[in-house]
Amino acid sequence: LLKEPQQMSLKIKTSSPGANIFADADVSGNVRGYLSEEWFQLPSDGLSLEQIIGSRGTMQVVQETGMKRMFTGITDMPYANITDDISHYYGQSEQTLTWVTINLCIDHQKQRVSSSRGILAQLLPGGNPGLMQQVKEMVNGSDFMLSRYQQDKAHHELLLSPPGGGAILETKPLQWYCECSKEMLSGMLLSLDREELASLVL
Repeated sequence: LLKEPQQMSLKIKTSSPGANIFADADVSGNVRGYLSEEWFQLPSDGLSLEQIIGSRGTMQVVQETGMKRMFTGITDMPYANITDDISHYYGQSEQTLTWVTINLCIDHQKQRVSSSRGILAQLLPGGNPGLMQQVKEMVNGSDFMLSRYQQDKAHHELLLSPPGGGAILETKPLQWYCECSKEMLSGMLLSLDREELASLVL
């Protein structure tokens, strides 16, 4: 969704004080993110993500649109989960019908995500809203989100043809990467409040 040299930052504030999520990505596929330290102080008795986000969760998106111009959007999180609330954000902030889903394969022995897949589908202006339901049914009926044994296959080998036919226009790798420069951090810093910025200095 980004164009050169745009960058997008995401901040999720949960109902648990200080337990926030930060992530950002740029047009080159460089992605990074982290949890605040308060996450590691939460009770270890199996709180769900829905319970942590709770009824007071908010999602803030800062998009650098070029020429040092920023667009900031903030929405509530009525679904208390990240994928549905990202869809909600686009509907509320950009009036764009959006569907997001993700599949994680977790290696419980090593306590890490071994692979992940995700889809973000949006309708173009004037698109038939019924197409989104067709996309959901297509994905739910494929192996894209289900098979842990096909995790090394390219995504276009797992997805069925989209409604009405379609073609892959571009593929681009994603990677965990941080340049740690003032320019790259600007969007994330703008999403922090005064107390959080002060804690970074200390």
